Amino acid sequence: MIDHDLDIERFRPNIVIDCPQLKPHFEDDWTVFFISGIMFRIMKKCGRCPITQQHPHTGETDVKELLPKLREYQMDPSEPRHGNAPIFGIQVAADGEGDVSIGDVVQVCQP
Repeated sequence: MIDHDLDIERFRPNIVIDCPQLKPHFEDDWTVFFISGIMFRIMKKCGRCPITQQHPHTGETDVKELLPKLREYQMDPSEPRHGNAPIFGIQVAADGEGDVSIGDVVQVCQP
């Protein structure tokens, strides 16, 4: 357990999908999704570095237990390039142009 409220800004996301009905780390199993008709392909899982342990506004290292806690359950041995970095999030590429807005519907397509 981590005794901090962790703001999502700590992980420097570009898109946040908030869906309480889905299990934590639901995006780990995705391959393709659409927002506003734009297709996003998952390029790789995102290994996290020590910067996530720093407060996003002050730069102070305030949650030293974050990475060790994530390592307890979010390691991916199929991704050796991540080394000791736990997985949290995905990196995607957009196959098109357009606008994505807060509240847009996300459609997930699996092979």
